[in-house]
Amino acid sequence: MVKGSGDRVMHNSFSCRVAQVGALVIIVGCATQREERDLAEVAFAAFVDDSPETVPDLVMNESRYRAMTAGDDRGMTGQEHENAIEEASARAAESASRTFGELRRLLVASGFDWSSARVVRVETVVRQGMMGTVRVPFDALRTEQRLDLHLVIESGGKAIELKLDDCFLVDGARYIGDGFRLQTWSGFELDAATLAEISARNR
Repeated sequence: MVKGSGDRVMHNSFSCRVAQVGALVIIVGCATQREERDLAEVAFAAFVDDSPETVPDLVMNESRYRAMTAGDDRGMTGQEHENAIEEASARAAESASRTFGELRRLLVASGFDWSSARVVRVETVVRQGMMGTVRVPFDALRTEQRLDLHLVIESGGKAIELKLDDCFLVDGARYIGDGFRLQTWSGFELDAATLAEISARNR
C-alpha cells in the first residue's frame, strides 16, 4: 500500500516516515521503538502512575554518557574523563529522582489530579535564524544532541507546564540530564512554602 506524505510505516523494531512524490516513495526518517514510545510519553506515565522506579530508565547514566562522549575527551586524561562521567551521572540521577518525587507530591497536595491528566502538547525550543529562539512541536526524529522538552498537561480545568531539562540524544533515544521543572501552572493556587520549594528546584 502506498502511504501518504508524512505517514509512518511500522515494523517490529522500527518505524519510518515516508513522503510521496508522484510514483516515488521516499523514506525521510526512521525511528526505533524506543522513540515511538518516546521520553515525554514515558515520563508522563511515570507521573500518572506514581512510579519513581521508572525514573532511572529515563536518565543519563555512566554508559550513556560514555556513548555520547566517545572520541571526545575534551582535553582530559582518561581518568579525568571517567571521573567527569561518574559525576555527571550521579548528578543526573539525583536531580531526576528528587525533582520527580517533590514535584509530584507538591502538585497532588495542591489538588492536581494525575488520574485524569492528559498531555495537550509537547514542545521544544530551537534557534531559528534572526528570530532567536522559538517554540516548536517536538518530533522524536529531531537530531539535536541536547534540548529541553516542555509538556503541557491538563487535568480537570487545571494546567501545568512540566519541563524535562537537558534531554540528550544517545543511540536514537533521549534521556534526562537535569531532572524535572515546573514552569507554569493555572487553575489552582500553590501556597508560599510550595512556591519556594518549586523555585528552589528551578535554580
